[in-house]
Amino acid sequence: MATKNKKSKNKNHAGEIILSIFVVAVICFGVLAIMDRQKQQEVTDKKEETVSAQNNTDITKETAENTATEDTETENTEAENTAVEDEGEQTSTYDEKDDYEAGQKTTEIERTNSGKKAATVVLKVVENDKKVILSGSVTNFKQEGGKCTYILTNGSETQTMPSSVIPDAKYTVCEAILIEKINFNSGTWTVKLEYQSNDAEGTSETQTFNI
Repeated sequence: MATKNKKSKNKNHAGEIILSIFVVAVICFGVLAIMDRQKQQEVTDKKEETVSAQNNTDITKETAENTATEDTETENTEAENTAVEDEGEQTSTYDEKDDYEAGQKTTEIERTNSGKKAATVVLKVVENDKKVILSGSVTNFKQEGGKCTYILTNGSETQTMPSSVIPDAKYTVCEAILIEKINFNSGTWTVKLEYQSNDAEGTSETQTFNI
């Protein structure tokens, strides 16, 4: 009877050992499975981070390239506009100045009976109730050293008013004269402008003003 109980106890003990080994094996398998899954997740996360970093790099590079392209296009456009403006200024300067001076050199100026150049003299009269402003110029050439004279006539009364020549880019300009009407006799006055120099002379057409 004792031998039978002893065998039964041995069988129970062997079963417990086998069960313990099975439980340990299951636990180890579960732990290994969990570790393997974590490792796979880490690999996936690293791949995603690598792809994200590459995408960010590509976006940054593309943005930099686009910015550089826009800056280059802007600089080229500004350079073209500046070149057009400079060309326009050069053309304008040539048209207004060079063409005029070339025309002065190629156009033959007429001569008076005395052999001097015939000056084309233009007179301008501006008046109001109290004042008269006289001005004028020689329009067919420019020179220095000449003399302008405003000649005013009212019946038998004549007044001459000399005027100096003002330097100008195109013409020979006569300095303007201001007349106070209170200093002149009433009536209709005629006025003309004469220009004289060593080699030129001319007289404007007559104009009138009232006092």
